[in-house]
Amino acid sequence: MTDAEELEKINRAIALEDYRAYVEEGSQRLGFQVDYSQAGLRNLQLVNGGAVIALLTIVGNTSVDFDYRSLWWAFFWFGSGLALSLLAYFGAFFSQHFFMQQTFTQAWDAQARARGIVCSTDQMKSFRHGNIAFGLAIIFAIVSLTCFVTGSFVALEGL
Repeated sequence: MTDAEELEKINRAIALEDYRAYVEEGSQRLGFQVDYSQAGLRNLQLVNGGAVIALLTIVGNTSVDFDYRSLWWAFFWFGSGLALSLLAYFGAFFSQHFFMQQTFTQAWDAQARARGIVCSTDQMKSFRHGNIAFGLAIIFAIVSLTCFVTGSFVALEGL
């Protein structure tokens, strides 16, 4: 083996090791992303649900005259934010369901190719559905946060 071939072999081994390290780091970062996403969705539920409970507590325990129309709208915004945060959870769940289906389809296709069988399954169908569900989850989460902020201002007006 020549020096150039030996050097090429070493470079390929280093590149393969780099590939494995990058994939591992990407997997870890995905785990962090999932943790942050779950915390964000939980907090959206907490702040919207907590706001409803806080308003009910304030209204039920004081004799101050409130602007009940504003409070009704505050309840509406907080309740909408709570419902949208739940829809964001469902969107996240279904996105992972579709991505899992895609992964299993890829695994089955790889197994078939290993046996010499040619596959013609549409692996992108589940991926597209997963991206749609993922996008909806993000939209629901952003609108949920917007509902909380709106409800907060409306509640301040009513109190």
